[in-house]
Amino acid sequence: MTDFYVACGIVATIALLAILVKVADRRRQVAKRERTLAVAREENTRHQAETARQAFMMQQAAEYARAENARREAEGAAHAARMHAQMLERAAAEKAARRERLTQKFGAAAAEKIERHEIWQGATVEMLVESRGTPAEVDERVMATKTKHVYKYDQFGKNRFRLRITIENGIVVGWEEKN
Repeated sequence: MTDFYVACGIVATIALLAILVKVADRRRQVAKRERTLAVAREENTRHQAETARQAFMMQQAAEYARAENARREAEGAAHAARMHAQMLERAAAEKAARRERLTQKFGAAAAEKIERHEIWQGATVEMLVESRGTPAEVDERVMATKTKHVYKYDQFGKNRFRLRITIENGIVVGWEEKN
């Protein structure tokens, strides 16, 4: 994340440098316009000087507005970058906390499979729900010696599912996937 903050700082610095370049250009233009005004005064052309002054004032106002807009855009970009970095940090912290919770509850191997959303024989119902989420539908059959459930995921039609997972006595024993 530190690299990301450094990148955000670089982006903000580049934006500020662009603003400084615009300010320097503006100062050069002001100096040039002032020289033009001096020549117009020397020629005793009051009308030309007034017109040049008005044009100068209008251009100065427009340049100030552009510089202000650029500054606001740079601030907005820096703020958006900070917010994105915070969001990524929260997501990483939540993922690490979930990984720790799963490792403590089920062990490292099962936690890794759950994070990859895998299905495996021998997984418990709780592991399956952590891995795949709550099923769209569950069928249950109670027999004399065991209870059989079929967890159905990814429904794509009436009673049509892309994934059916068979569970006997709370343990995954098999699954069927349709493409």
